[in-house]
Amino acid sequence: MRFYFILILLLLFIIQIYSEDYVLFDSADEDASWGILPDGFINPIVGNNSQIKSVSSERHGIVSGILLEFSEINTLSYYLIKPANETHIPNINYLKSLEITIYSNESNLDLGILLEDNSGNIYEIFLGTLNFYEWRTLTAYINKEINDIKLIGINLYNNPERELQVNNRVIYIKQISIDAE
Repeated sequence: MRFYFILILLLLFIIQIYSEDYVLFDSADEDASWGILPDGFINPIVGNNSQIKSVSSERHGIVSGILLEFSEINTLSYYLIKPANETHIPNINYLKSLEITIYSNESNLDLGILLEDNSGNIYEIFLGTLNFYEWRTLTAYINKEINDIKLIGINLYNNPERELQVNNRVIYIKQISIDAE
């Protein structure tokens, strides 16, 4: 019995050796910036005062602050937040997990991260609803064979089934990273 326990620990240690963390986006990087692409339902209704800028946070230093303006009419709508500079992580065969460090003002937005593999397949990794008023690290466990990864962007959805908390939703992003082999 003791032999099997030691063998299992050894295997877990070996598996961890081959796993690495990769940063897809970090607000502290000099060239860390984003662009906002609203869907067709948002532009005609609001003045499009949405914006992204670097701001200072006591807890995380420089972060990307995102202000998204939504209509008072509660309809399904979204923003695609795209990185200005492409982040491509080559030589990956297996994606274990994806993490984002994010702050929300109880925006009630649904959050998805868009990734693309080397074959052009696009994956949207849903990380949940931003129904909190604090900094959190959200993790999605993927455990899937995906070769070479590129960050396409972040989708932030307004769900019309939920009551609008505020018309202007503010979120802050510190980092997006993956654990892969």
